[in-house]
Amino acid sequence: MSRPTATLCTGSHCQRKEADAFDDLQRRLTKAGVKVSEVRCLGLCSGPIAVLEVDGRVSCFDRLRKPKVQRDLVALAERSVDEPSDRLARRAVSGGDLRKVTARLDRRRR
Repeated sequence: MSRPTATLCTGSHCQRKEADAFDDLQRRLTKAGVKVSEVRCLGLCSGPIAVLEVDGRVSCFDRLRKPKVQRDLVALAERSVDEPSDRLARRAVSGGDLRKVTARLDRRRR
């Protein structure tokens, strides 16, 4: 199994307006052994936002402000749970927004 990765949005809303939550999330993920990288604005502006890749499965979550939600994300990254909690699932990005995020990430990885 490969090491889980999390890409955090560093857009102005995600990082500046929610600075404490962003820093807490980055700290929690790093402490859990998750490889954390940053990317400029993902265009959702409802941060903090994390794109999580675990065992080839990519998920995106927004509004990761509360400690309980952040702990749920870390548990998913650590493979302590197989599926997101209900609390975390309510913050899952899907549909057109998910396509937008993955397209931006793909362009930046080239």
